[in-house]
Amino acid sequence: MSEATALLDDQLRGLGRVVLGSGGKVAMTDAKAHAEREYGKFDAVRKKLRHEQADKAIAEIKATQKVISGKKH
Repeated sequence: MSEATALLDDQLRGLGRVVLGSGGKVAMTDAKAHAEREYGKFDAVRKKLRHEQADKAIAEIKATQKVISGKKH
């Protein structure tokens, strides 16, 4: 173990963090697939919220436009 690795591990332990002694139990491909699935869920919610906000903004603009158009007559 290099000196830098030992120093980092000691700092992490001092912060109450667990330091893994091995590379872990999950394959990189499995972890990547999981991360992509979770991001897909997040992205769908984000896009839905963005569309809802855009629809609300458009409705407000149309309502304001009607008010302004009504005042000109």
